[in-house]
Amino acid sequence: QTSSAGAEWQEVATSDELLVGQGKIVTLANQPVYVVRLQENEYKALSAICTHLGCIVKWGLPEHPDHFFCPCHAAVFDTFGNVLAGPAPRPLPSFQVKVSEGKVLLKT
Repeated sequence: QTSSAGAEWQEVATSDELLVGQGKIVTLANQPVYVVRLQENEYKALSAICTHLGCIVKWGLPEHPDHFFCPCHAAVFDTFGNVLAGPAPRPLPSFQVKVSEGKVLLKT
């Protein structure tokens, strides 16, 4: 982990790539991270690694389009990474997101 003094912003997508309600897995510091566009100007970035046993979570289910779901043991997380169901012991870690000139950036 880098300290906040050494942290940098990494471009991971453009705002045109993500419609409201859509998510995309990107790589940040060699780990998968989900970037989701919640509203026109609101984005959320969470680790895509389930806190239970490390499976990769999926964004959006037909019955819960705004939740993350782990296909391994059915853990469910809300938009902010909080555990709603299943065996996951902790929320999904989050990352800082900003949009600048149409580019979606995450803090490393």
